[in-house]
Amino acid sequence: VLAQAKVGLGETASAVALFGESLEEVQRQGLRALEAEQRIGLGFALLADRGAAARESVEAELAAVRDLEEQGGVTLLDACRAIELRAAVASSAGETEWASVLLRTARARYQMLGATGRVAETALRLKELE
Repeated sequence: VLAQAKVGLGETASAVALFGESLEEVQRQGLRALEAEQRIGLGFALLADRGAAARESVEAELAAVRDLEEQGGVTLLDACRAIELRAAVASSAGETEWASVLLRTARARYQMLGATGRVAETALRLKELE
């Protein structure tokens, strides 16, 4: 939560460090769903901190989340956030059509989950792309 607040305040380098520390602790404890959440958070923080230059690092985090998904260690909410992270990566690379498709997918899944706040946030991101 503190790392997410730091991202919101623009302190992304500090947030990246906090997410990294938190991820190490979660991995030590073997908490898969929390690991997915931390990896997604780290991916967003890396993108915010380094922009398109972080694509390779973010893709590595997404690959790790995909592995956790295959093992059943990801919540439905985090699976949606992973789609949003993929959209953010596409958007940072100028792939607006692909980003739009991914955001629409995430929005539809959030609607199925009843996550109204996430639906609204995703809709705003879609408007920014168009």
